[in-house]
Amino acid sequence: MTHTQLLLNSSFHEHRRVNSWNAFLKAKLNEVNSGRDKGDHFKLPSFIARYKEELLAEYWKLTPAEKQTLKAKVQAAHDSKPPPARANPKTVNQAVTAAFSKMDKEWQALCARTVMEGLFLAV
Repeated sequence: MTHTQLLLNSSFHEHRRVNSWNAFLKAKLNEVNSGRDKGDHFKLPSFIARYKEELLAEYWKLTPAEKQTLKAKVQAAHDSKPPPARANPKTVNQAVTAAFSKMDKEWQALCARTVMEGLFLAV
């Protein structure tokens, strides 16, 4: 949450790009899972572990143009998705206020149960 608050109005947002290896893996995983039932799909880590040598050999045979085509397909699919809802300053403030209110109530209840006085500090 602090990361969101600090970077909300700055130009330091993380910019991620599609790389050809991930695009290749996505295409191969979709190809292998296309004929399988819903519960019988390969998960990415097990797929890579099982077919690592074949995947690497096939990937290194790709031409730069083929790699660029794979990247373009993934980027087009990414661009077609609606952007996720982002937290604006008002909602961030409301979330922080609610969190501190809840912590204050829990702290007061703890102090009442233990018959002790205390102080909590948030940094």
